[in-house]
Amino acid sequence: MHQRILDGVTKVSEIPALVITSVESSPFHQALTDPDLEDPLSVAVNWWRALLDKDEFLDILETLTVHPPAWDDYEWAAALLNNKSIASKVYYAVDDPQNLAFVRFIPEVAHSSQVFAAYAVNDGAYLTLVRLPDGTWRVWGLGAAMVSAKDVRAP
Repeated sequence: MHQRILDGVTKVSEIPALVITSVESSPFHQALTDPDLEDPLSVAVNWWRALLDKDEFLDILETLTVHPPAWDDYEWAAALLNNKSIASKVYYAVDDPQNLAFVRFIPEVAHSSQVFAAYAVNDGAYLTLVRLPDGTWRVWGLGAAMVSAKDVRAP
């Protein structure tokens, strides 16, 4: 609707989103400036930020990952998330909502934005996070779907 009002302006994205210009208005600003390990979204945002510049932030990336050796050099994760942006909603697992959460990555929106309508995501990815006994969250996995608590807890 905003793009129609501007008449003649080309579309920024196919995703129905309100483009926001201020970095401070982004839902991720606080997560990046004041990280909270007891908030799965904050952990996901900081993990992703570290992944984007892993040469400089490998120590943070590994600290926020449950089992870093399983990720090899993280290159496959970076390739999977290429041209994707993190979404701000945390989904909690139906079969273990206290200890298992998911954060989506969606096809990239050109600017910081807020979604205002439902739309289909054909090429998304899900970051799986687990709560540790001390109440903090860590990244467990990444893939094309949400996994069950049984799969995460399997030996």
